[in-house]
Parts: sequence; C-alpha cells; structure tokens
Amino acid sequence: MRYYYVNLQVDFKKPRKMPPRPDSQKEWNSVGYFQTFFCTEESKEKAKKLVYQYFIKNESDPSNCQIKYEHVAWMRRVNKVEDLAHGMESGLTREMFDNRNKIGIWYAGEKGYYVSEEDYYAEVAEEPIEEFDIKSDTEAELSEIEDEYWDGYEGICQACDAYGSVDDMMLCNECAGKLERDLIRQGEWDYSASAFGMSKGSREKLRNEVIKKYGKKLEMIAPKAENKMSKNRNKSKHRKKRKKN
Repeated sequence: MRYYYVNLQVDFKKPRKMPPRPDSQKEWNSVGYFQTFFCTEESKEKAKKLVYQYFIKNESDPSNCQIKYEHVAWMRRVNKVEDLAHGMESGLTREMFDNRNKIGIWYAGEKGYYVSEEDYYAEVAEEPIEEFDIKSDTEAELSEIEDEYWDGYEGICQACDAYGSVDDMMLCNECAGKLERDLIRQGEWDYSASAFGMSKGSREKLRNEVIKKYGKKLEMIAPKAENKMSKNRNKSKHRKKRKKN
C-alpha cells in the first residue's frame, strides 16, 4: 500500500481573532493556517478533493478563506506511528494508524495557525533582548546548541524520497554520508564538512581512507560528462596519422 500526504494552506481574507496562548494573556490575530493530511489515494486530484471536502465540512467560515495545495508525495517505510508523528503526536491516535489502509483520509493533522509578518515583528520588538556572549560558550556548548536546533527535524529526503530525519540540506543520514564521501573523493574541500580546518596532507589522507573503505566510484554526485567532441577529434587525429604512415 502506498501512502500520500497533502499539505493544505488556508489564508484568511480577514484576520481571525484567536484566544490567548498559554504563555500570554493577550488575544491575537491569525491570517491563516497550515494542515497536513495523510491518505491512500494515489490520484493527486482525488486526494485534493478529499481534502477540500474535509475543509468544507470542518471550516467554520469557508467563504472567508483562500486555499492552496502544496503537493502529494509518496511516503516510504510507514511501519509505526513514530514514522509520521513529528509535531503531531497529540492528534495521531493508534486507531487512526491501524486503519491507515482504508481508502481516503486516515489522518488529519492539527491546524498550525500563523500571524502576519507585521504582527510577528511587532511582537518580537516588544520582547526583551537576551544577551548572548559567544566568547563565554565553549565549543562543546555551541555544538550542543546546534544539535538541539536540528534535533528532530524531519521531512522527505531530496535524494531518496524517504521520510524521516533530515539535515539542513534535506538529506537523510545515509544520503548525507554518500554526498560527503563524494565531495572528499573529488577533492571539493570547500564543501566538505569533514575536511574543514584540515591541512593539505590530512585531506589527502582522508581521501585515501574513504576510497580504501568505500571505493572510488561516486555514490551521490553524477560523474562529470566527458566531452564527446574532444573524443571524436582525438579519434580523427589518430586516423590521419595512420593514413600518413
């Protein structure tokens, strides 16, 4: 069974008054929301119709909304609830997951409301600025901050389409490793994270180790196309030499 998902964006023609957040006493205005739907419908158009029907049925004021569909994509390795529960644990139930093979929408994520850019920056401007002295932080602490920022970031890998943990380039761990090894094989040191700060000798040693362990063949980057024109010219030169002889 193949699984697909539809990202729905709903923009309000007029801002909607929202109740106070848990950390604030003030009401706020939302200009729209995002919502994700999981389904088994292979046809993109049919899947969109299912989402639209759900939207009409559950939206309190459809006439005040403009909707956009982002995409429908195949999700691999859907074996357990945790494969899909990133940021949606409270809405995804075991019953929904167990019934996932039924045709149609089998899970509708919670709505993620958002504010306008003007309201966001106005709210940020009111918050006190926290001092951050980077000199006082050790290398380990900075690394921990960076890891915490990316921890749990999930999406679809741009290389293999697998859904799960991805890095800032939207690559899964396996594909990111392949890309890094290819950069090292080709000596693209400016783009290799592993080679950062290494001496020339250390970089060559690293390249030899990668080739020894994983081979010379590129795993992710397409090999550079050879120039067919120059090949043909070389062949014609050889033919001319033979005629002279």
